[in-house]
Amino acid sequence: MRHLPFRIFSGALWVFLFVLICPQGAILAATDSYYTKESFSITPGGSVVVEAAFHDVEVKITSGPSIEVEVKMEFTAASRRNVQRLIDEYNPVFTVDHGLLHIRSATDKSLNFLGSYHCAGSIKLTVPSATNLEIKTASGTCSFHDVDTETVVATTASGDISFRGTVQNLNTHTASGDISLRGTVENFTAHTASGEIRAEFARPAVSVEAHSNSGGIRMNGPVKKGNFNCIAGDIKLLGLRGGTINASTVSGDFSASWESIFEPTFLSAKSVSGSLRLYFPKDARIAGEINTSAGRIRTNFPGSFGNKGNSFFLQESEANVEVFASTVSGSVALLAQGDLAFAPYETMEEVETLVDEFKLHPHDPAPVAILNLYSYEKMLTPGLKFRLGDGLYATGNIEYSYRERDLNLQLGAVYSFPYDFCLLSFYGGGGVQFSTKKGIQYPYILIGANYFSFLFSELVYPWAIDTPPRSRFGLKINF
Repeated sequence: MRHLPFRIFSGALWVFLFVLICPQGAILAATDSYYTKESFSITPGGSVVVEAAFHDVEVKITSGPSIEVEVKMEFTAASRRNVQRLIDEYNPVFTVDHGLLHIRSATDKSLNFLGSYHCAGSIKLTVPSATNLEIKTASGTCSFHDVDTETVVATTASGDISFRGTVQNLNTHTASGDISLRGTVENFTAHTASGEIRAEFARPAVSVEAHSNSGGIRMNGPVKKGNFNCIAGDIKLLGLRGGTINASTVSGDFSASWESIFEPTFLSAKSVSGSLRLYFPKDARIAGEINTSAGRIRTNFPGSFGNKGNSFFLQESEANVEVFASTVSGSVALLAQGDLAFAPYETMEEVETLVDEFKLHPHDPAPVAILNLYSYEKMLTPGLKFRLGDGLYATGNIEYSYRERDLNLQLGAVYSFPYDFCLLSFYGGGGVQFSTKKGIQYPYILIGANYFSFLFSELVYPWAIDTPPRSRFGLKINF
């Protein structure tokens, strides 16, 4: 068997390492750039359409009547010939037709025959006010600064979209990027497959639709009609003043706060794996229904719980708010609070922190009744707890004493704390003990704990002289 000479072997190894470590230097050897700046005039109130391939597109407003376009591109390929081919393919084409300026710097051809190459560039537009815009770029960002017009459409396959200004209709789509808005918008549509959607409305938005597959949605400001959908992300709405809101998230929390109610309000909120936190002014009159399959409901608005404690019915007469909220695996909080100050865009996180202070840890629905079974003087003894309200239970225990030939009755109330600690939940309260022979015996203080979901223990401290405390431990059955 013949072996390769050492020089040939080592030379091939060095070439391989050079290509592996320095691919750009080995493959992309030629670089060139392209630049142009053009000026156009169209009918006032006309439109500008941009079709770009890899460019970042930036739009600003000018006080003049003309449209200024600046295009910069840089290409790198294996040879100067390939670089020139790229310049020819992406050479911008400008078409003016009365009220329309069309700018195209894209290609419909496949350029794989050129081998490896790299392209980068930008298109900067300066347009008069009231110029409608339609921007499409395959892999670049879209940014709008102080724009004032009727319609803006921005689409990018891989990039962020940011808008600042005033517009009547704003339509944004990105496959992989964030969408941010700050300004005045009447109709706002935002779709992203992988990214966050953030907006601050200076004035009430008439219609908002926001959809994100993987990323959160955060809105700050009044919305008259809104549809919000997330697959994996939280939805947070702040500074609402009424309107119709429909929101759903598969894996994430939903929180919303209304600083005031100026018009009839409707809310439909759904989550599969997340908690719902809703905050209304104290004077809101709410009707509707709240449901959770594996969580807890907390509210300080008038209503009544269902039989199993995992539903709550709001029955306010002459209601100006309708709420229908449900979650499969999470808790629901519907709370009244004072007016929440309108938060600027930069301090939105601070307001979210304030809202998150009310976040509840999900656990099992509160039972309507609890039956306790324990031993008293070697006899099976029952105790009953019946729910009066959120975490508040009336209690009753019947104990027969063979030593005293007397029947004792304990009546009282306990409050169950809303948090669990390592499969433990605690409660405390008090009551009065009666007996058939002595009548009213003494008041007492009670402290108890639930273990897992079927055991309990209690300590009873009589408020009397020379009467020692007693303990009991046994089985707990929820109804």
